[in-house]
Amino acid sequence: MQAKNLVAAIFGVFLGALLSLLVLFIFSAFYGRQALFGQHEGRYISDLHARPDHNNEGFRDRDFFIEKKTARRIAIVGDSFTYGVGIKGNDTYPKQLETNMADTEIMNFGLYGINSLDMLWIVNNKITKYDPDMVIYGFFWNDLVFDSKNIDFMFCGNVLSISEWISALFSHTLDVLESNGKVFQPEIVYGKYAGKSGIACALNSVEEANRVLGGKLVVYIIPSSATANPDDLFIQDLVEKGLLERNISVMTGFEEEFYVRANNTDYYVSATDHHYNREGNRIIAEILQTYLR
Repeated sequence: MQAKNLVAAIFGVFLGALLSLLVLFIFSAFYGRQALFGQHEGRYISDLHARPDHNNEGFRDRDFFIEKKTARRIAIVGDSFTYGVGIKGNDTYPKQLETNMADTEIMNFGLYGINSLDMLWIVNNKITKYDPDMVIYGFFWNDLVFDSKNIDFMFCGNVLSISEWISALFSHTLDVLESNGKVFQPEIVYGKYAGKSGIACALNSVEEANRVLGGKLVVYIIPSSATANPDDLFIQDLVEKGLLERNISVMTGFEEEFYVRANNTDYYVSATDHHYNREGNRIIAEILQTYLR
């Protein structure tokens, strides 16, 4: 009798846990779809509208208009390296690229602190209405990092498969219990639990953005320094392989060309701020220009 009660209790706990996961997944998928497709303002954009050097959409550029006035329109989205932390707006690589290209409008949709899910939100809610001919995503390794203190975790229910999402849920729970505030970090960078699920979440986000854009998305990976290191190479290979498997256009060889042109010189804003200065942005713009010819 006791054995039967024990089995029943174990089954009850298992069934309860399974139902809880199902409820969480349904809530995640519903809430994630709402958030991703325009039911709230972006995590950062609402804070930028009041800044004098930001435009009508909350980005660091001139005002955007629906009507095209050039032969080609290219939107660039990315994190703080695209936004241009520590440098003037005209020194960012999107604006230097625009200066170097004839009859081409370059729209800078870069924002500091974003990850790949924020990128998808920007594509859905800010970029598509301008109907660009191409969208370039400047990917940096920490675009794989998702903050457990914001709603990104719930976004992942919308872009991960069920098995990936359940794996991520358990990893997220362990991570929160440790109170370190981050989830889905690649193991080689931080040694955390959900590297594979986090990378899947990021890659699936990029795949969804490419679908929304009708295949017009092109990705390049921003190097973290002027010389290659094992962590960079690991992430570069992992991300490029995943993107190519999803039939997403990738500017392969970008990092290697950056290393050659930088010639072992780290063009950082300062010793404590490792964003690229005007010269580093010039190199990125010139490499992009070669891909766009």
